Amino acid sequence: MAIHFPSGGPENTFDLMLRVGWDDVLLSLPRNAARSLDEFRADLKIGPTFNVFYPTIDEVERGTLAGPETRYGWRNLLIQGKQVLAQIEAGTDNQPLAIHTGPAKDGIVQALQSAEALPGEWHVMAVESPVLKFCALLARPAVGPALDEDSYVIPYAPDMTDLPDYTAIPFARAIATLRGLADAIPVLNGNGDAIG
Repeated sequence: MAIHFPSGGPENTFDLMLRVGWDDVLLSLPRNAARSLDEFRADLKIGPTFNVFYPTIDEVERGTLAGPETRYGWRNLLIQGKQVLAQIEAGTDNQPLAIHTGPAKDGIVQALQSAEALPGEWHVMAVESPVLKFCALLARPAVGPALDEDSYVIPYAPDMTDLPDYTAIPFARAIATLRGLADAIPVLNGNGDAIG
């Protein structure tokens, strides 16, 4: 019914990108039709700011995808006309770090639509684990306590787990699948040999 995004993220994302000298990068983005920064800015929309969390294998095994200790950053969608050109990532200091142009920029749009279809009010954030090949939105209740047991996980492409993309999956079911994947990853010692 309604999704909400956190406060505290970067403001004036476009100006921040220009300040760090990303002019040529912006103009060379795939799908960009603008020939100048003025033309680019005229047709530019910056999507909502949302958190992206990067849980470690240990955090996943403990049942945490987005906790206070989990490494995180901020993302915005960079939209030109009706095309999503990229996701802009900023660090916790709100400074631009990266421009992501892969399939996740399109996948997250469809996942946000799935989150908007949930009944009730939700806080949404992205969760990514490259080692598990997992990309998803985490939708926590916006009213009452934001408990993971009441939350949903909505995987999106390029997620490569067995969880169905663009489907709101109860947190307990999703974390059970992710724990199984995490358990299958070998732990290496300092020499690169598997332990156990």
